[in-house]
Amino acid sequence: MAAGISHRKSCQQVFIGGVKLLAFASIVFILICCLLLWFVSGFLCENEVFQEIYSPNGVHKAVVFQRNCGATTDYSTQISILAADKLPHNTGNIFIIKGAPDWTRVQVEWLDDRSILVTHADSYRTFKAETWYWFFTIDYDPVSTE
Repeated sequence: MAAGISHRKSCQQVFIGGVKLLAFASIVFILICCLLLWFVSGFLCENEVFQEIYSPNGVHKAVVFQRNCGATTDYSTQISILAADKLPHNTGNIFIIKGAPDWTRVQVEWLDDRSILVTHADSYRTFKAETWYWFFTIDYDPVSTE
């Protein structure tokens, strides 16, 4: 009788071990799928340059662009400060606002080589508005659209 109980415990331990292994493998699979989706989603987006405004010394530029990531997302107007010879490949590094550039009325003005003024319509949702980026200062002037 003791051998039967021992065999039952052994089968239960094997079954429980298998369930744990299956649960672990499922979690790893889900994490890998999420990472792949996150990685690929950045490549599905397209940046369309709307305007490039060069700093007074010509070393940097502020790029106003529209980011479109497909049918499931809204357009957004974004701004990145970049070296004069670069183009934006990612999201805006200083400013992101919901809506296309024509709607949001985004304007950029260099005040000097290290500071800019961003003017935009105040009726659209702002997702990002950095006031400091590297050694640049950024001021904002939301303008009423009414």
